[in-house]
Amino acid sequence: MKNTVIVKVFTHFLVSFLLFSTFINMFGTNLYPTLSTSMPKVVIDAGHGGIDRGSFGIATGTAESELNLEYAKTLQEKLGNFEIATILTRADSEGLYGDTSKGFKKRDMAKRKEISEAFDADLLVSLHCNYSTAKSPRGVVIYYNESVPLSKTLALELQKNIATLATVKKVRIDSEKMYMTHSIDLPSVLIECGFLSNTTDEQLLLNVEYRNRLTEKIATSLKNILFTTNPIA
Repeated sequence: MKNTVIVKVFTHFLVSFLLFSTFINMFGTNLYPTLSTSMPKVVIDAGHGGIDRGSFGIATGTAESELNLEYAKTLQEKLGNFEIATILTRADSEGLYGDTSKGFKKRDMAKRKEISEAFDADLLVSLHCNYSTAKSPRGVVIYYNESVPLSKTLALELQKNIATLATVKKVRIDSEKMYMTHSIDLPSVLIECGFLSNTTDEQLLLNVEYRNRLTEKIATSLKNILFTTNPIA
């Protein structure tokens, strides 16, 4: 009986070793050639929340804050598939301001900064939906801090990948100062996923397939930057 147990243990060990050897031969030992030796980390910021609902869909009245959260959660799922650790600055419909007294917006943004910097992330992505008083503007707009090389690299990578979506009319990048790109000590971008003031974009923003395809492009862009040891400046 004792000999039988020893044989079983040895057989299990041998099979495990052979499987491990095969895995190493197939994929190599350097599985995560990231910017650091640990798993890469990304902050996902869903813009607005609580009484600050952002803009509203011109046809449906859908609140931007709701869409931002849906896009953030979907992006988190996509990044998880790439073995990238994430944190959401908000995971529900509530704001981060504590109370609605004067200065709530400033407190809300300060809390996002606190959460983002405490996570010690490699990158930050803030998700929003755009709005214009004119009804014609469409497409995706990506804001970044031009003084941070990696932010610009990421913005260009996003522009390149998102432009391959046939449903997106235009993708542009802009260095206009935004709190989430210029006040937080992280390489970051703010992505306006489309215009709620344009009926075509609004329909796209509400479409689950579009949300999945756009967040897949965003996730792939982040992966391409994080898993490249020498990203192009």
